[in-house]
Amino acid sequence: MNCKTWNIFVLIFYNYLKEGGTDTWKIVPRLTNKGVNEVIIATSTNPTVTSCAVKCHQLQMCKLFRYHKITSTCDLYKTVNLKVNGLAPGSVFFQLMPYNCVAGLDEWFPEILQCIWIHPSSLSYADANATCYAHSKSLISMETDTKYQFVKKLMSMMGYFWIHCFARRVGTNRYEWESGSSISNNWCPSQPDRDFPCVGIDIKLDSWCPDGGLDDILCSDERHFFCT
Repeated sequence: MNCKTWNIFVLIFYNYLKEGGTDTWKIVPRLTNKGVNEVIIATSTNPTVTSCAVKCHQLQMCKLFRYHKITSTCDLYKTVNLKVNGLAPGSVFFQLMPYNCVAGLDEWFPEILQCIWIHPSSLSYADANATCYAHSKSLISMETDTKYQFVKKLMSMMGYFWIHCFARRVGTNRYEWESGSSISNNWCPSQPDRDFPCVGIDIKLDSWCPDGGLDDILCSDERHFFCT
């Protein structure tokens, strides 16, 4: 067993002992042009991936860490704001997340207990839905106000004015979420009014929807999207 394989094995075993076998440290993507800068709380030298995980776990405020393969340093962060001041070659970010989150693809948001793939492209509803489905995911739904407010915050952080949502049209100007619950709250004023087949969320804050909200839209509209 080589050194890299041993480190991964120890890291997995450490996760099992500390988290009861439910969570693990996984590689997560980071962004250099979106979000809010991460806050470093500590740096150590000559670590291994496993020792970084142990140090982060010991600090209650630590939410993720960055391991520099080339410089053999480890940065611990207290926030998950998605942005870094440049991504040095050989840098890899790790975050403690459930096993069902996809390493290298998902971000884990404990506020809503959900893994989210923040897709970088704008696509039609059909293409966005197919992209999520191809990765055993679905477009994001917002059955609760807490989740709705979080998605608006995430959109603002990413600079996305509009995204697609998973919704079904079940009657004239009537829609439901993936769970089957009716979409009755958080609509833009006087919406839905056109009986379009798809639903999106708008936070551009134009005069017609000053607080942001849901809107019935054409499925052919190309928008950013989140997969869960």
